[in-house]
Amino acid sequence: QHSTDRTIVHQGRVVEGHIAVGEAVTAQVDPEHRYNVRRNHTATHLLHAALRQVLGTHVRQAGSLVAPDRLRFDFSHIEPMKPEEIARVQSLTNEKIRANLPVRTRHTSFRKAIDEGVIAFFEEKYGDEVRVVEAAENSHSFSSELCGGTHCTATGEIGNLIVVSETGIGAGMRRIEAVTGRGAEEYINQRSALLDDVSNRLGTSPDRIAVRIDSLIAELEAKERQLEAFERQRSLGSVEDYLARVEDIGGISVLATTTDATSVRFLRELGDMLKNRLTDSSIIVLSAIVDGEPKFITTVSHDLIARGVKAGDILSQVAAMTGGSGGGRPDMAQGGGKDVGRVAEALREVPRLVRQKLLASPK
Repeated sequence: QHSTDRTIVHQGRVVEGHIAVGEAVTAQVDPEHRYNVRRNHTATHLLHAALRQVLGTHVRQAGSLVAPDRLRFDFSHIEPMKPEEIARVQSLTNEKIRANLPVRTRHTSFRKAIDEGVIAFFEEKYGDEVRVVEAAENSHSFSSELCGGTHCTATGEIGNLIVVSETGIGAGMRRIEAVTGRGAEEYINQRSALLDDVSNRLGTSPDRIAVRIDSLIAELEAKERQLEAFERQRSLGSVEDYLARVEDIGGISVLATTTDATSVRFLRELGDMLKNRLTDSSIIVLSAIVDGEPKFITTVSHDLIARGVKAGDILSQVAAMTGGSGGGRPDMAQGGGKDVGRVAEALREVPRLVRQKLLASPK
């Protein structure tokens, strides 16, 4: 790293033996590690230039990570990149890699570099003399930045670049992660192995995976429609059984029971069926276990709403007993809980809640 007085400082860790101030040391560069870092560093410059060309010159680097196996680039942009924009940036970067542009470094004054349009990062400190890293095609500069790091001698050394992800990291800030060289090769190999594994599991060839998935989706949708029809028919057949559990409380039909509905939608449909079969004054609380969690719906007839009884009030208290919550309109509310073991206890509280509401409200 560079200190503020431009002295180069190396940081190390003693893993064996001892070292004292004033002792001579021998520094040796790991060539494979360094070449991989160089590829990702030069690729970061090309990626920056490609982003500015595709998205606009408002794009500015806000941070980066250059590692042997990957690169990360943070930049200013107000919205997520569209898939076609990511594809264009990746394609443009790889076009300049294949062009094998020479990457040259030169030293000049800071003022002259800025006047030439070289990109600088103004949160960093520069001396009077700066180092410019430039990838140029003939006399046209594709990328030109102030930089003191290690770089390829030509863009072709990068091999290729693959954008792995593009995400938001804050207001007006985006992040791209990419791989190059050996990292890109490993990424492609992993994806290829995954594709082969998926195709084997689906019993088809890699080029027919999409067709096979479409077929499976169609089969699944047909099965779901059959299941819905079966459940609807079963619910219709169960209405009489549920009606037999209705309790009369002060002239009000109250039904609080568990059901075998497998979705909230069918739970609502069952509630509508039962409400239509009961008298004008009715309160219904139904529950079902959906995906391992309690679900509730509550309906209240309109004459009781006028007396101050609201579906949301009843449901919120019932759901709370199972560690959940809910809400909705005065005539219908829905919610969920967490503790399946407390559903029966919560439903047994409904008659008490109804009596409490009736005593608190005028007739």
